[in-house]
Amino acid sequence: MEPQSYPVFNFGPLPSAPNKRVLRPYQIECVDRALAALQTHQRIIAVLATGLGKSVIFAEIARRFDGRVLLLSHRLELVRQGRNHLFDAAGGEWCGIEQGTLRGGDARLVSASVQTMAKRYSTYSPDHFGLVIIDEAHHAPAQSYRKILKHFSAAKLLGVTATPDRADRKGLHAVFEKCCYRMDIGPAVDEGWLVPLKGQRRYIKDIQLAHIKKTCGDLQEGQLDNAIVNAAVAISRDLAAELPNRRILVFTPGVASGKLIASSLNEIIPGCARSVDGKTGEDERREAFDKFGKGHIQFLVNCQLVTEGVDIPACDTIAMCRPTLSRGLYTQMIGRGLRALPGTVDGYDNPEARHFAIEHSGKPSCLIVDYVGNSGKHDLIGPVDILGSKETPEVIAAAKKVIKKASERGESIDVEAAISLAKEGLAKLAGRRVTATVKSRAFDPLAAMHLPRDPDMNARREPPSEKQLAFLRKSGFEDKELHPLSKMECTRVIADVMTRRNQGLATIKQYKTILKYVVDPSDPQWLNLTFDAASKMISRIAAKQGWGERRQPLAGGM
Repeated sequence: MEPQSYPVFNFGPLPSAPNKRVLRPYQIECVDRALAALQTHQRIIAVLATGLGKSVIFAEIARRFDGRVLLLSHRLELVRQGRNHLFDAAGGEWCGIEQGTLRGGDARLVSASVQTMAKRYSTYSPDHFGLVIIDEAHHAPAQSYRKILKHFSAAKLLGVTATPDRADRKGLHAVFEKCCYRMDIGPAVDEGWLVPLKGQRRYIKDIQLAHIKKTCGDLQEGQLDNAIVNAAVAISRDLAAELPNRRILVFTPGVASGKLIASSLNEIIPGCARSVDGKTGEDERREAFDKFGKGHIQFLVNCQLVTEGVDIPACDTIAMCRPTLSRGLYTQMIGRGLRALPGTVDGYDNPEARHFAIEHSGKPSCLIVDYVGNSGKHDLIGPVDILGSKETPEVIAAAKKVIKKASERGESIDVEAAISLAKEGLAKLAGRRVTATVKSRAFDPLAAMHLPRDPDMNARREPPSEKQLAFLRKSGFEDKELHPLSKMECTRVIADVMTRRNQGLATIKQYKTILKYVVDPSDPQWLNLTFDAASKMISRIAAKQGWGERRQPLAGGM
């Protein structure tokens, strides 16, 4: 979309009070790009992976903005977190809260709940705010946000999010004109700002998802919850036995499965787990987060809660018990474990130093343990989609097949190993195709099938008849293969072709087709291949190669 022409906005001088936080280089770059983009665009968005400090960025932009700023968030925790970030960035400038009984008043900086502001926006004049910031901006297409933005239509708009893709396919382009900055998980890990990811797909036979229906672009949560409830005890036993000494955040699709997994864990290791969800009281939630962060509990089991705006750097393992078709939701969940421990990466001016610091810290990586890969008909998002983000679609698809086959055997598999196996398999396949193509050019059906040549050179004086040549062409021979043959040689070749037919062996046509897809055309195993076996093999080749019905007669040719 071509940007419209807007008047240049004067951001004014920097406030005299310094920011209490030191921004990282990419955060400074994002702030500068956003401020520059707001000079020529009305509505912009910045995309940064979870753990890169989006709140620090939008707070610095608000600090440097010459006018009133409204920050919109969709949860109570985010409203208060946002207010704290604004306060720190502005060097202690008063920040109002618009939520519940609290009112923002005439404060320059206001952090508001979108639910509250959707009811109160008319109490503010349309030109009251010069800049509206939306935290977790992938929610912006919702009707509640649209109402507010329509009222403050003259204000500049900045959105920040880690996941610009939505499960319901509603594009953010309807709200935002331009993406001013983007840093995803892969580049952030490469640059040493986030810890590297490891992945395991673990098999739980009790999890059956083939019957689950889709709703609004993802799997139906009630049915998912029941499916995980049936496997809760098995999941808990595996977690307790296989992942000792790790700080594990468990994601579940519903309250029932979350509570059951937590209680099962506590039966195995008393006092090791807490369960939180949307109905958990604020004080109880804060206590559970605090205990998990300090290591007083090993497992924090949650439902639809710890996906946005929650910082738990101590978490070094994500246990995925929440199947999803949404890449955005999956990314939000694993993002909870990406942060390095406080103080690990700051102060270093190059990626190598940060990598070294992470590797020798108390959290050298984050482990994703995926229990829901046995998906049946559903193409779920999984660790391979995230860890394989640098790979080609071919590699990702092949890795998923490796994982699926392991799951069908009842085995667990390391995701990096699956990607490596997929690459090896594709390389071998490519090698086989290249080899087959090269060798098939030099393929001599007479020699390969042990058909005789006449040692009597005088016999070559009499050329083959047209009837003999027609029969052999129909049988699969090419003119260049028939050219050196005499009439007597053709007679012997025809006799051997008929013998192979009577013995039920593969025809020349079948033989040639198959040898294009094997490593070594001279391998003796192919010499006595039967007609029926060759037909089945060609059918499998046809399916893999996507041949149409027109190619099938090859199997039955001479």
